[in-house]
Parts: sequence; C-alpha cells; structure tokens
Amino acid sequence: MRISISKATAKVAVAALAAAGASFAITPAANAAGSCTNYGFNKTTIGVCVNDHNTQAYAYSDFYVNGPFPGNCLINMELWDTSGTKYNEVDNLPCHTGHSDVVMETAANWKHYSGVCDYVHTYVRIFVNGKQANSNSFNSPDIRVCPT
Repeated sequence: MRISISKATAKVAVAALAAAGASFAITPAANAAGSCTNYGFNKTTIGVCVNDHNTQAYAYSDFYVNGPFPGNCLINMELWDTSGTKYNEVDNLPCHTGHSDVVMETAANWKHYSGVCDYVHTYVRIFVNGKQANSNSFNSPDIRVCPT
C-alpha cells in the first residue's frame, strides 16, 4: 500500500516525531558520485557541482547561486579533466539566485575508446559587466567517470 501526503504534512509529522525524541537515518537510494564546493563571492556564495547521477559514464555539471550578484552578471560553466582538457561548455548563463537553469550533461567518451576512466570537475567563470570577476579556482570536486 502506498500513501501520498503533501510536503507540508510531512514536515509537520517529522517535526512532531523529532519533538517526541525520535531519530532518523536517511539512506541514499544509490551511491552517486559527486558533490559541490562552495565559494564566497561578492558577499554571497556559489556552489559549483558535478555528479554522475548513478550512471558512472556521464558527468552532470551545475551550480547554485546563494544570493544576489551585483551588476550585469553571467556565468560560463565548463567541464575539465585533471590533465587540463576542456570537454564541454555552456556560456552566458544568468546569475539569478538559486539552482542554475541548465544542467550540462557530458558523456564519458573523451578518451575515444572504452575502458579508460577519467577524473573530471565542473569549473565556472563569473563575468560581471563583461569582465571575468572570479579566480581560476572555482571548481567542483573531481569525480571518476568511465566510458561504456
């Protein structure tokens, strides 16, 4: 039997159980590789992320802007390997607060033959009023992906 409840009802139920001393353990559905790194920038933070969405063969790049950016702001999102090769790029994304509108998917075919794995990360370039405003260190952690 499956029961559906609203998010609001679920929050109330969890709060009531927690107040009663219940503890919870959250187990991930699967062991996806990837995570985000947060960077401070102009009085806000940006999270730069990469994940394999449990495929082990694709890298999914995205970012989170955790506050307003000043001026005319755009973000370029890129996928690089650890040897300095760029594999994918999406330019001129808006710097609005919240999750990026684009999640960039890149297949792990960069070595052009199967069986060779690589470590990749997302990198973002932030442009304010037409000039790059961040250092070259806004990278996600590396994840390992392998072509099939």
